[in-house]
Amino acid sequence: MILVTGPTGFVGRRVVDALTSRGHPVRALVHTASSASVLAPYDVEVVQGDILGPDSLARACEGVDTVFHLAAIVRESGDLTFRHVNYQGTSNILEAAAAAGVRRVIHASTLGAGSDPAVPYLYSRWMAEQETVRSEVPYTIVRFSVGFGEGDEFFNVLAAQVKLSPLVPVVGDGKTRFQPIAVEDIARCL
Repeated sequence: MILVTGPTGFVGRRVVDALTSRGHPVRALVHTASSASVLAPYDVEVVQGDILGPDSLARACEGVDTVFHLAAIVRESGDLTFRHVNYQGTSNILEAAAAAGVRRVIHASTLGAGSDPAVPYLYSRWMAEQETVRSEVPYTIVRFSVGFGEGDEFFNVLAAQVKLSPLVPVVGDGKTRFQPIAVEDIARCL
Protein backbone atom coordinates (compact mmCIF):
# COMPACT_ATOMS: atom_id res chain seq x y z
CA MET A 1 0.00 0.00 0.00
CA ILE A 2 1.23 3.51 -0.86
CA LEU A 3 0.17 6.52 1.19
CA VAL A 4 0.05 9.89 -0.57
CA THR A 5 -0.09 13.05 1.52
CA GLY A 6 -1.39 16.09 -0.33
CA PRO A 7 -3.23 13.92 -2.89
CA THR A 8 -5.70 16.64 -3.90
CA GLY A 9 -3.07 19.28 -4.70
CA PHE A 10 -1.59 20.34 -8.01
CA VAL A 11 1.13 17.64 -7.95
CA GLY A 12 -0.72 15.16 -5.73
CA ARG A 13 -3.56 14.53 -8.18
CA ARG A 14 -1.05 13.69 -10.90
CA VAL A 15 0.93 11.37 -8.61
CA VAL A 16 -2.27 9.54 -7.63
CA ASP A 17 -3.11 9.19 -11.32
CA ALA A 18 0.39 7.89 -12.16
CA LEU A 19 0.37 5.37 -9.31
CA THR A 20 -3.15 4.03 -9.87
CA SER A 21 -2.69 3.80 -13.64
CA ARG A 22 0.24 1.48 -12.93
CA GLY A 23 -1.91 -0.67 -10.66
CA HIS A 24 -0.44 0.41 -7.31
CA PRO A 25 -2.81 0.37 -4.32
CA VAL A 26 -3.07 3.94 -3.03
CA ARG A 27 -4.33 5.40 0.22
CA ALA A 28 -4.97 9.13 -0.01
CA LEU A 29 -4.69 11.27 3.13
CA VAL A 30 -7.20 14.11 2.78
CA HIS A 31 -7.72 16.96 5.19
CA THR A 32 -11.49 17.17 4.69
CA ALA A 33 -13.99 14.71 3.29
CA SER A 34 -15.23 17.33 0.83
CA SER A 35 -11.77 17.68 -0.73
CA ALA A 36 -11.78 13.97 -1.62
CA SER A 37 -14.20 14.58 -4.49
CA VAL A 38 -11.29 15.32 -6.86
CA LEU A 39 -10.11 11.75 -6.25
CA ALA A 40 -13.42 10.19 -7.37
CA PRO A 41 -12.04 9.09 -10.77
CA TYR A 42 -9.37 6.99 -9.07
CA ASP A 43 -9.53 3.66 -7.29
CA VAL A 44 -8.04 4.86 -4.00
CA GLU A 45 -8.72 4.35 -0.33
CA VAL A 46 -9.45 7.76 1.13
CA VAL A 47 -8.59 8.39 4.77
CA GLN A 48 -9.35 11.65 6.49
CA GLY A 49 -6.56 13.08 8.59
CA ASP A 50 -4.18 15.92 9.09
CA ILE A 51 -0.39 16.03 8.94
CA LEU A 52 -0.66 18.42 11.87
CA GLY A 53 -2.68 15.88 13.87
CA PRO A 54 -0.38 12.99 14.77
CA ASP A 55 -3.28 10.81 16.00
CA SER A 56 -4.80 10.56 12.53
CA LEU A 57 -1.44 9.69 10.97
CA ALA A 58 -1.02 6.39 12.82
CA ARG A 59 -4.18 5.07 11.16
CA ALA A 60 -3.15 6.49 7.77
CA CYS A 61 0.27 4.77 7.92
CA GLU A 62 -1.03 1.40 9.08
CA GLY A 63 -0.11 -1.31 6.54
CA VAL A 64 1.73 1.18 4.32
CA ASP A 65 4.96 0.24 2.56
CA THR A 66 5.81 3.62 0.99
CA VAL A 67 4.80 7.22 1.72
CA PHE A 68 4.82 9.89 -0.98
CA HIS A 69 4.95 13.04 1.13
CA LEU A 70 3.68 15.89 -1.04
CA ALA A 71 1.69 17.94 1.49
CA ALA A 72 3.07 21.48 1.85
CA ILE A 73 1.99 25.08 1.51
CA VAL A 74 3.46 27.87 -0.61
CA ARG A 75 1.46 30.65 1.08
CA GLU A 76 0.86 31.17 4.78
CA SER A 77 -2.66 31.72 6.08
CA GLY A 78 -3.47 32.20 9.76
CA ASP A 79 -2.12 29.28 11.79
CA LEU A 80 -1.01 27.51 8.61
CA THR A 81 2.56 28.78 8.62
CA PHE A 82 5.50 27.43 6.64
CA ARG A 83 7.16 26.21 9.83
CA HIS A 84 3.99 24.58 11.08
CA VAL A 85 2.85 22.83 7.89
CA ASN A 86 6.03 22.27 5.87
CA TYR A 87 8.32 21.42 8.78
CA GLN A 88 6.16 20.14 11.66
CA GLY A 89 3.80 18.31 9.27
CA THR A 90 6.78 16.50 7.77
CA SER A 91 8.10 15.65 11.21
CA ASN A 92 4.70 14.24 12.18
CA ILE A 93 4.38 12.04 9.07
CA LEU A 94 7.95 10.76 9.51
CA GLU A 95 7.25 9.83 13.13
CA ALA A 96 4.05 8.00 12.18
CA ALA A 97 5.80 6.26 9.29
CA ALA A 98 8.61 5.04 11.56
CA ALA A 99 6.13 3.75 14.15
CA ALA A 100 4.17 1.89 11.46
CA GLY A 101 7.24 0.26 9.93
CA VAL A 102 7.02 2.11 6.60
CA ARG A 103 9.91 1.00 4.40
CA ARG A 104 10.46 4.22 2.38
CA VAL A 105 9.45 7.86 2.30
CA ILE A 106 9.59 9.81 -0.96
CA HIS A 107 9.73 13.46 0.10
CA ALA A 108 8.95 16.05 -2.58
CA SER A 109 10.79 19.28 -1.86
CA THR A 110 11.82 22.31 -3.88
CA LEU A 111 14.89 23.72 -5.57
CA GLY A 112 16.43 26.44 -3.48
CA ALA A 113 15.54 24.90 -0.13
CA GLY A 114 18.21 26.28 2.16
CA SER A 115 19.37 27.13 5.65
CA ASP A 116 18.70 30.88 5.46
CA PRO A 117 15.84 31.76 7.85
CA ALA A 118 15.46 35.11 6.03
CA VAL A 119 13.60 33.18 3.31
CA PRO A 120 10.91 31.43 5.40
CA TYR A 121 9.37 29.21 2.67
CA LEU A 122 12.69 27.81 1.47
CA TYR A 123 13.94 27.54 5.05
CA SER A 124 10.87 25.50 6.06
CA ARG A 125 11.45 23.13 3.15
CA TRP A 126 15.11 22.76 4.11
CA MET A 127 14.20 22.07 7.75
CA ALA A 128 11.76 19.39 6.55
CA GLU A 129 14.52 17.83 4.46
CA GLN A 130 16.82 17.80 7.51
CA GLU A 131 14.10 16.10 9.53
CA THR A 132 13.73 13.51 6.75
CA VAL A 133 17.47 12.83 6.79
CA ARG A 134 17.41 12.37 10.60
CA SER A 135 14.44 9.99 10.44
CA GLU A 136 14.99 6.28 10.85
CA VAL A 137 12.88 5.61 7.73
CA PRO A 138 14.82 5.16 4.48
CA TYR A 139 14.07 8.11 2.25
CA THR A 140 14.48 9.80 -1.08
CA ILE A 141 14.28 13.58 -1.31
CA VAL A 142 13.38 14.94 -4.72
CA ARG A 143 13.68 18.68 -5.36
CA PHE A 144 11.64 20.23 -8.14
CA SER A 145 11.48 23.70 -9.57
CA VAL A 146 8.30 25.51 -10.55
CA GLY A 147 5.77 23.06 -11.96
CA PHE A 148 3.52 24.05 -14.80
CA GLY A 149 0.36 22.58 -16.24
CA GLU A 150 -3.38 22.86 -16.01
CA GLY A 151 -4.22 24.53 -12.71
CA ASP A 152 -0.75 25.78 -11.78
CA GLU A 153 -0.62 28.93 -9.70
CA PHE A 154 2.48 30.45 -11.26
CA PHE A 155 2.63 30.31 -15.04
CA ASN A 156 -1.13 30.47 -15.55
CA VAL A 157 -1.38 33.53 -13.28
CA LEU A 158 1.59 35.12 -15.02
CA ALA A 159 0.06 34.43 -18.45
CA ALA A 160 -3.26 35.96 -17.35
CA GLN A 161 -1.46 39.09 -16.16
CA VAL A 162 0.41 39.39 -19.46
CA LYS A 163 -2.88 39.16 -21.38
CA LEU A 164 -4.44 41.97 -19.32
CA SER A 165 -1.60 44.45 -19.39
CA PRO A 166 1.08 45.63 -21.77
CA LEU A 167 3.47 45.48 -18.80
CA VAL A 168 5.14 42.15 -18.13
CA PRO A 169 6.15 41.31 -14.56
CA VAL A 170 9.81 40.43 -14.14
CA VAL A 171 11.00 38.17 -11.35
CA GLY A 172 13.96 39.58 -9.43
CA ASP A 173 16.41 41.58 -11.51
CA GLY A 174 15.35 39.94 -14.78
CA LYS A 175 18.24 37.51 -14.70
CA THR A 176 16.51 34.93 -12.51
CA ARG A 177 16.56 31.55 -14.17
CA PHE A 178 13.79 29.04 -13.80
CA GLN A 179 13.87 25.36 -14.52
CA PRO A 180 10.15 24.80 -15.04
CA ILE A 181 8.94 21.24 -15.24
CA ALA A 182 5.63 19.89 -16.46
CA VAL A 183 3.53 18.57 -13.58
CA GLU A 184 3.03 15.28 -15.45
CA ASP A 185 6.83 14.89 -15.56
CA ILE A 186 7.02 15.55 -11.81
CA ALA A 187 4.48 12.77 -11.22
CA ARG A 188 6.32 10.41 -13.57
CA CYS A 189 9.66 11.13 -11.83
CA LEU A 190 8.20 10.51 -8.40
